Amino acid sequence: MEQRIDTQSGEETSAPAPFVWPPCQPAQVANEDIGRSQTARIKPSVPAIPDSENPLTCWLGQTREPLRQRLARAGLDLTQPAPYCPRCGVSISPGEVAEDDPDSGCHHCHQQNLPWDRFVRLGEYEDELRRVVLDIKFGGWRELGTEMGQLAARHLANRLRLAGLSHLPVILVPIPMHFVRRMTRGIDHTAVICRGMARELQASVIPALRSRAWRHTQLDVAASRREAHARASLAPGRWPGSSRLAVAVRNGGVVVVVDDVKTTGSTLAAAARIVRKTVRRETSRGYQTLMIWGLSLAVTQPGREG
Repeated sequence: MEQRIDTQSGEETSAPAPFVWPPCQPAQVANEDIGRSQTARIKPSVPAIPDSENPLTCWLGQTREPLRQRLARAGLDLTQPAPYCPRCGVSISPGEVAEDDPDSGCHHCHQQNLPWDRFVRLGEYEDELRRVVLDIKFGGWRELGTEMGQLAARHLANRLRLAGLSHLPVILVPIPMHFVRRMTRGIDHTAVICRGMARELQASVIPALRSRAWRHTQLDVAASRREAHARASLAPGRWPGSSRLAVAVRNGGVVVVVDDVKTTGSTLAAAARIVRKTVRRETSRGYQTLMIWGLSLAVTQPGREG
């Protein structure tokens, strides 16, 4: 700090330190000999890149552990998910499903008539991935939902490339949330995930579905009644959602129905059936290539549905 002499009292006073930006970075004081005397000059250090690009991190500090640190601590690599069935999404052993015939499915789904053509997921609904999903769904952590959506989009793009469909447009359809539940939780987590995916894929997000009425969540319903409960809870989206979907796929495309977790698959199945029916009703022209895929961040293994 520079010392000054008060001309009236003759006493030495300390001048205030100069203003330094950004305030979160400590100032470095370097003494330089300029020939006449040594003066203190303040040089701001090179700002470090924060873990998050949110300006609040600079002012308030990191209040939550970043996603990459959480996944690294848990030993999860979501960029290369563990082997899973491309038809139903459950974990399988390597080589259980033939690479040249992925539509044959695994031993869980090979005899089931599924309403989607392919399924994409990041991991099993357990441990750290389960905590991440719950932080998005009930903690209102939008940034985390966006990051998870971007991870899911990269994996989806890789699956589309392997299937030879990367040239087709991608339309994202989120599973809807009832207005009351959205106001209670403060977040529409599936819509947030879709926005993160759309940012990565340059895809369209179309609300082609709506929640018909306030009902219990799927966890509050017995597993045997979840399919009927899902059908009663979902309906085609109001105008112009269905019309926008028909226009978006007028030349073919891949419609991806997105949810956070696939437990029994009842909600995703009901949504995929409504989407397929809506597209067929809104337009009478045939498609060269029109596929409906399902996607969720996590999948519950059979027998653990609860």
